[in-house]
Order: sequence, then C-alpha cells, then structure tokens
Amino acid sequence: MEDKVIKELNKELQGVIMGENETMKLLEKANDNKVIELLKSTLKIAEKNRILITEEIKRLGGEPTPDEGTWGKFVEFFNSIKEMDTITDKEVLQVGLKGTEMGFKGILDFLIKESDLNEDFKKKLIQISDEYSTNIKEMEEYLIQLN
Repeated sequence: MEDKVIKELNKELQGVIMGENETMKLLEKANDNKVIELLKSTLKIAEKNRILITEEIKRLGGEPTPDEGTWGKFVEFFNSIKEMDTITDKEVLQVGLKGTEMGFKGILDFLIKESDLNEDFKKKLIQISDEYSTNIKEMEEYLIQLN
C-alpha cells in the first residue's frame, strides 16, 4: 500500500516541480509589478506543496523524485517552443492563472483519489489548496483590471 502511495506522491511531486519551472519562466517575461507579485505568490505556495510532498515521501520510506519526469520535460519543451514570441503581462498572467488552477485542481483530485493518506498530511494539503484558491481569486481580479 505504501509503495502505491509513494508512487502517486512522486507523480504529484513531478507536477509541482513542472509548475514551479513554468512559473519561473513566466516571471522572466513579466514586467508589471502586480503580475510579478502574484506569480511569486504562486511560487511560494508551490514550494510549500513541494516540501510537504517530499517530506511525506521520505516519511513513508520512499525516495522523492528530483525533477519533473520525462513527461514533464516534454511538456516544458513544448511550452517553451509555444511561448517563444513576446507576450504581454496580461498573457503572462493568463498562463500563470491556468497553471495555478492546475496546481489547485491537482491537489483536490489527489485528495479524492488517494484515501490512504495520513490525516495530518491531508490537512496540510487542504491548507495549501486554500492558499492556491486565494491566489487564483487575486489573479482573476487583477486580470480584469488589465483589460
């Protein structure tokens, strides 16, 4: 049972690492101070998520994945080709919002799918999902202002 949970946790960890990498790339393209602040907030939440998952994998006796995995590298490569054009702060924020929503949804899907999780770990994941939710709301509100 623990092996299955560790495997699923590592899949989640790969997704979080990929999200962090993509958000860092977006930060390089952002010029608007509020967009930069919102993306940095997403990164801080993702970092908490990564650390939490890494600690849980270790607690279960597993080895945390060091990177985003093969699929993640493919997606990142595809995105880097797609994003070669100069993009506006509005577009940066839209892409960042989609990624943040994916992180939020990923946690919820994981919590629904995995019933064999430690209760304390579940509570901490829910707290992180709440932080993502607040960040998403702030991104959406600022996106309206950028129109």
